[in-house]
Amino acid sequence: MLVADNTIIVGINDHLLFREGWHERTRDERCGVLYRPTEKEATFQMLLPGGDVEIVALLSACVSLSCGEIRGSLLYEGKNLGDFHLTTENWVIRRFPFPHAPSGWVKLALAIHNPFVPNDMLENGDFRLMGLSVASLRADRVIPQES
Repeated sequence: MLVADNTIIVGINDHLLFREGWHERTRDERCGVLYRPTEKEATFQMLLPGGDVEIVALLSACVSLSCGEIRGSLLYEGKNLGDFHLTTENWVIRRFPFPHAPSGWVKLALAIHNPFVPNDMLENGDFRLMGLSVASLRADRVIPQES
């Protein structure tokens, strides 16, 4: 399967572009989506077209184990590109504007403000620090609308 350089799809090219802070690949048995859970902070590389860009993410959260919500931010070089607040275990799309983005390969990070440990609720021996679940990420050039 060919994937555009500006796209990360778990199960296709995540192993090439995800860096630190990711747990192993897993499947959502409800719908078959492959995803990777994050730790407290997860970094990834992405090819940006430059100019005004929008990062589009397909995300989910295990809110039943995280006090009903997962909160976090998308970061570029420590700068907050946008916050997210997930209150559902359904897959949702979140969009993050990135005005004046550089052109080329960049390192981005998903920072989770309230990570959780599954064992705290389930008492199942899973002591991993968990954040949100990511199925895909994409960088789109924003086309200015004419007035």
